[in-house]
Amino acid sequence: MAVTPGFTIQELWYTRCPVPTVSSLALDLGRLDHAFAAEGIRFRSLRASDDPAIRESHYSHKLPGPFREGGNVPAI
Repeated sequence: MAVTPGFTIQELWYTRCPVPTVSSLALDLGRLDHAFAAEGIRFRSLRASDDPAIRESHYSHKLPGPFREGGNVPAI
């Protein structure tokens, strides 16, 4: 999955609220890993990282390819 010439995403970082979401189910079931395995892309949790700078990127947004889904349940 090329984003710009010479740049390829190898991992996508995610963070999420601890509420049921579509992405949390897909992550827990390994569906996203399976769907993107052919592209060589791995999904990694910001919260599970040992590196404080990676965990801090939840607020700084400095990592390429992060996504977050959460907060849907209160609205429903």
